[in-house]
Amino acid sequence: MTSHDVDVDIDIDIDELAAVVAAMDACGRALADQAAALEATHRRLHQDWSGLSGEAHGHFVTRWRGSFEEMATTLAGLRSLGSDARARYCGAVEANLALWRQVT
Repeated sequence: MTSHDVDVDIDIDIDELAAVVAAMDACGRALADQAAALEATHRRLHQDWSGLSGEAHGHFVTRWRGSFEEMATTLAGLRSLGSDARARYCGAVEANLALWRQVT
């Protein structure tokens, strides 16, 4: 086998991939709902909260927002990659089936 030869056995479960993408989508929605609830609580608390503890909590929430946005962006990217992979695998299966139909 030369360095250009590839001997790989790959088994793709397209339905499982779709289920994982759907689970990531559901997770993203659930986390967004929790983030909205946290933001509402934060706003309510800070109506009457002042001083160092209020400031410290505000800084924490600001850092948390940034981390949450980063996580949400990463999760969206993973969902997109999963969806794209599924579409490509389905396209490859259809192309291979079409070729087999031509020779049978």
